[in-house]
Amino acid sequence: MRVKLLKIRHGSIMINTLIIVFFLIATGTAFMMWAVDESYQADFDLARTQAYYVAQYGILSQVLKTMRTRTQNALPAGYERLTDGTWNLEASSESIGSFVDAGIRRVDSNQDVNIFQTINQYDLEASGRVAVGGPFGQVTTIEREVSMRTQLRTYASYMYLTNEETTMFNEIIWFWTPDTLYGRVHSNSQIGIKFAPQFLGPISTTEDRFVYFSANPYFAFDPVFNAPHVYFPSTAENLRGGAASGGTFFTNQDGAVQSRLRGLNGGWFLEQWSAGIPYDSSRIDNSVSISYGSNVAIFIEGNCQLAASMGQHPTGFGGINGVIHGSVTVGTSGDLELWDNVIYSSYNANTIPDTFPSEYGDICGLVSEGRILIKDVDPNGRGDGRSQPGGHNRQHIVITAAMVALGESFTFEHQNDSWNTYVWCTCPGEHCGQSDERGSIWLRGAVTQMRRGYVHRSNCGGSGYAKDYYYDFRLETTPPPFYLEATDDEGASLFDIVWWKEHDPHDGRP
Repeated sequence: MRVKLLKIRHGSIMINTLIIVFFLIATGTAFMMWAVDESYQADFDLARTQAYYVAQYGILSQVLKTMRTRTQNALPAGYERLTDGTWNLEASSESIGSFVDAGIRRVDSNQDVNIFQTINQYDLEASGRVAVGGPFGQVTTIEREVSMRTQLRTYASYMYLTNEETTMFNEIIWFWTPDTLYGRVHSNSQIGIKFAPQFLGPISTTEDRFVYFSANPYFAFDPVFNAPHVYFPSTAENLRGGAASGGTFFTNQDGAVQSRLRGLNGGWFLEQWSAGIPYDSSRIDNSVSISYGSNVAIFIEGNCQLAASMGQHPTGFGGINGVIHGSVTVGTSGDLELWDNVIYSSYNANTIPDTFPSEYGDICGLVSEGRILIKDVDPNGRGDGRSQPGGHNRQHIVITAAMVALGESFTFEHQNDSWNTYVWCTCPGEHCGQSDERGSIWLRGAVTQMRRGYVHRSNCGGSGYAKDYYYDFRLETTPPPFYLEATDDEGASLFDIVWWKEHDPHDGRP
């Protein structure tokens, strides 16, 4: 017997249709919600980006502008709040967002500065706010806090800083092939470049071009022309004041006495005696011992003989072993005469490195309101010392310091010009036809001078010194005490940007 089963299908089409419609509605709703969410996320990300740039705009348009007009004495000792503002589109005046909490904050010793640094950094701050509408009519405010750290410049921020590139006879002193400049170079006049010098740091001039002579220089950074003029004062008032407050300002009794300053193992030793007579240890009228320490300022009126090293040299004034300890700046109102090496305590003339460790604590500044003059004496290579035996006791000079010559130049004595009363190679004479090469200047520091000075001449077939110059990069953040500030002609601070940084960049994303 065969049984036939029948399925009752009445009404199934309607049910299936409803199921399909339900799934289509659910899928469409989910797609629309996803699309709305994607649109909101895109708007949110745009608002985040805008808030960041609004904060930067606040720093650049408000805080940095204020900073550029301030002298260093007018900058805040702590925090200064400035005016809030908005950033509008130029074409439509539509507001992109607002910046708030704009201000200048001095970096203190509890922040990102080590114990060897001078606190001359400022954070420029602002927060950017941008509103974004949500999918259900709510409004969310996005806020991002940004800061820019700046480092105020001093003269020590420059490896080579010059007011005038030419001599008093309008002669160009060229940068040429043997010259390699590792730090920042700036001149308030036109820089002369000959053959193939190398500039491994930033280079700038107030002029609109360089003077070239068969030149093929290397620039690690694009030169900056028409740069701001760096102001050159005639006196070092900050240093004078620091020395006076510390009891280390010494007069020359209106020119009646002359001075000699020695760096010894235990500190500085100043001797003064009557003007017009050679140094004689039995005829000293005044002597003072000054301990090494932090932030020491010494200022001496008139010219001063200086050596900061010890050894077995017959004169007893100088040597090859370093002695300078701590941080100090020595200044004079006249010429600062270098009679021998000026070396930090951890080194000697034979162990000077190209650069010092960033954590090394000894630092020295030499500031003259006249010239800084390498004396023509035996320890500095007098009489063609480069060809003589004796090493650093008979040739070269080592200088571990940042130097400033406000009155004229960093240069050397007895350049053997034909009009001088002293010419080493004069004919007829004992040294007729001999050169007067004195060795090398081993500089580990920086040079600032009102007028570019010669350190080598072609006279006598060669007179003076070769250059072995390296910039002490510690000087960028650790200038010597009471050192000269770098300002423009209006007294406004010059500074560098260290970094941009966002604080707590949590975006509040839902």
